[in-house]
Amino acid sequence: INAEYMGDTDESKETAKEAPSAPAKQAPKPSGKKGPKKGAKPAPEETPTTPEGVDAAIKRQVEYYFSRKNMPKDEFLKSHISKHPEKFVPISVLTTFPKLKALSEDVERIANILKTSTDLVVSEDGTMVKSAVDHLEVLSKPVALLEKEFGDSDQMKSFLRDMLHKYPLNGIVSEEDGKYLEQLLRNYHESGIKKIGSGIKHFKVGSNPEYAGSNCFLVVRTDDSEEDFSYLKCVGLAFSGREKASKEKPKPKAKAGKPAAKPEGEEFKPGLIVKCSGLTQEVTTVGNLKEYFNKFGQVGFVDIKGAGEGSAYILFTVAASANSALAETGHKIKEVEITLTAVTGDEEVEYHKNATAAKLASKDKTKVFTPGLVIKISGVGECKPDDIKAYFSKFGHVGYVDIQNAAKGCAYIRFKDEDTVKLVKDEEKHKIGEVEVNPEIITGDEEKQYYDSMWQEADKKRGPPGGGRGRGRGGRGGRGGNKRRKV
Repeated sequence: INAEYMGDTDESKETAKEAPSAPAKQAPKPSGKKGPKKGAKPAPEETPTTPEGVDAAIKRQVEYYFSRKNMPKDEFLKSHISKHPEKFVPISVLTTFPKLKALSEDVERIANILKTSTDLVVSEDGTMVKSAVDHLEVLSKPVALLEKEFGDSDQMKSFLRDMLHKYPLNGIVSEEDGKYLEQLLRNYHESGIKKIGSGIKHFKVGSNPEYAGSNCFLVVRTDDSEEDFSYLKCVGLAFSGREKASKEKPKPKAKAGKPAAKPEGEEFKPGLIVKCSGLTQEVTTVGNLKEYFNKFGQVGFVDIKGAGEGSAYILFTVAASANSALAETGHKIKEVEITLTAVTGDEEVEYHKNATAAKLASKDKTKVFTPGLVIKISGVGECKPDDIKAYFSKFGHVGYVDIQNAAKGCAYIRFKDEDTVKLVKDEEKHKIGEVEVNPEIITGDEEKQYYDSMWQEADKKRGPPGGGRGRGRGGRGGRGGNKRRKV
């Protein structure tokens, strides 16, 4: 099988892990040093010690703030972009961001550095900056390649996967298909302009010599040098910031006079499970299996415990993906031949029952929490939850803002990691608009009581296991209890 090799070295949020890049045609030979192990955490960035190093770090940091990867999720930055008719943001606002603040707070110096960036535009007076590409405008339009529009990332992947499989190794991509790839590279790859380089001569299908049978697209430049690129990364970037909304579908209404069935646990959908046999200990990991089977479609779950030694269950999110995997022959994972069989009939029903029972049982286990992630802020006054979240998002990811269960004039904020809480704590003053607020990490009994309250409320909303969705507009288990305001 030709597995799509995903090429280049940019970070990706794809579920599948990426193989190393195929070397460019005119690139020097690798040094032979091994890279970091898969799954290893990247080494922390070293603090620049020279003026040139600081300048480069400033440029890189601000480019990241305005990048397609960050902007859609940065509510604080978006709130300032929306305030200016030409979508500029004052550099003085950016210098309140901890990472840039640690490098420099000199607006004039930062402006002069950013003027050398092709990704940014500095205002004439040198006090403001904006992205050269209006990412928010792009996000408001359908994802498209020429005349083809794509409703979700799976559609776009399927289109490009089929295109890759049309051509043999070293085959030249047709002029028509090349137009799609050019737009893909220009519009949806963070390093697209660099990869195009001197200009596009044509596209071809190549491979990585270290990974036999893995194919990828390459752009052949006008100077005959070659550069690989990942179509999966392009798709990931194309749908960044909109994937959740694109995949939400309206829930069907129950017909009048005929109550909907209440299945125990999750709804049973046949045709999603395949059983993989012939696995060796070396390749039997969730990561390896997910990486391999994701090329057929999104994998929802990999079960390497319940299938017996040398086997695993692969649960796809749609039946078409399972059928695509079963239709292929000669499956190999890292040179290990494996066989696939469809899980149907009694085996499929039994597997679903056991999996559902395990999920329900896990919900009854004693709940635990990571201490030190919740802060209580006082003095919020009339601040809205969205404003509170937008402000604290500049320090890191905010899980939720809760004003319903806090005392008057206060709010609880839960963060995703301790590093973000430390950044909040290290900041001397916090102002949301014109309102100065005081954050305090909650600990001990207060923290435990807060989580207990949150869990009790969640259990009320969820209702008893297997109890269905409840009647009317109440959702799972009805409305119940006071509503926690999450944003």
